[in-house]
Amino acid sequence: LYSNGSAMLTPIYRQHPLPLPQPGNTVEILIITVILTIAIELMVAFLYLKRIKVKKKSRILTAVAIANVISVPTFWFGFVFTLGALGLIIGEIFVIIFEGFFVHYFNKKAITLKRALVMSLIMNIASAIICGIILSLFIG
Repeated sequence: LYSNGSAMLTPIYRQHPLPLPQPGNTVEILIITVILTIAIELMVAFLYLKRIKVKKKSRILTAVAIANVISVPTFWFGFVFTLGALGLIIGEIFVIIFEGFFVHYFNKKAITLKRALVMSLIMNIASAIICGIILSLFIG
């Protein structure tokens, strides 16, 4: 607001852009995000599986780790680097569905599709928030 009573409105996203990594530091960001995501999602998956009393946790946790090795690079290269901020949203939706189906496919006797999708949703919310905070400190 100016002294003459006029004002200039600037969109918030122009003042505070999302901290999207630039292609120049791709390898470092990818390594950090894969390690962080796997660590966070394995912890969340373990707690979820313990809560719903699943007996064969190790096989499911292995599937979670493998799914992340596939989904994290796909998320960054297939969505974020090509679509920008919109890719964050579309990519997360893809990752949640992919990881849920992946875990269920290789563990059909141990976990239902519904529970695998719920677990994937919880894992990805946790990793998106925690990784987002950590990455914003590195690249923001």
